Amino acid sequence: MSVKNVWLKAILCSLIMIAVSLNVYPRIFANGGDCEFEPGCDPDGGSSLGVYMTADSRTIGVYIVRGAGHILNAQSGAAAYLNRVETASLYGTDFYEQRETLYTVIMEMERAKAVYEAINELAAVTPYKKSSIEKLLAFDYDSFCEREGLNPYIFERVKAYLGKGDVRGFFARVSKDADVILDQLYSLKDILEVDKSPGVNTAWKLNQTFFDYVLMGQYAAQVFSETR
Repeated sequence: MSVKNVWLKAILCSLIMIAVSLNVYPRIFANGGDCEFEPGCDPDGGSSLGVYMTADSRTIGVYIVRGAGHILNAQSGAAAYLNRVETASLYGTDFYEQRETLYTVIMEMERAKAVYEAINELAAVTPYKKSSIEKLLAFDYDSFCEREGLNPYIFERVKAYLGKGDVRGFFARVSKDADVILDQLYSLKDILEVDKSPGVNTAWKLNQTFFDYVLMGQYAAQVFSETR
């Protein structure tokens, strides 16, 4: 099997898995995390949006949804960029098109980063909801990971924080990992702006980083949903 066919299959598998996750788990990236803060969420599983209100009427829940939207938009844009890299051998390399696509990805990730900075600021001054944290501490992470067929390497990142009841730490990890993705994107931008091709290895790395990042957020959302 050629390297190009392996690369194409990897992209297709990634997109299929993301599509499945969108259907099964309507809360995609860290949603429900606001329920771990006072005053908590609807125990019947209703929307967490608007439950935790700050003095200026902003909510952690709203920010989480906005952040997820930007992250998923960025991943979608990254897939479009990777498609242009993949098809360059058929239609030629259009550096202008690749740059414009990448600029959109960067913009969305910068917005996601800004949103999570706001989440971290709000979370830092908001007390945890004790009963919700106790559920996170008592949750059987290993059994859940095995039962749901999750990637244990990625799930371990989630367990490392939520297993200790450290929701703030998890939000900080999301923000820190956004910087890792942005560093990759900025490096790609510098190469493309001088009309050079970054190469397929760089594209592979970007795809893997985005995929791991979104799965980490999804796994956290699944844990929050299970412990509601």
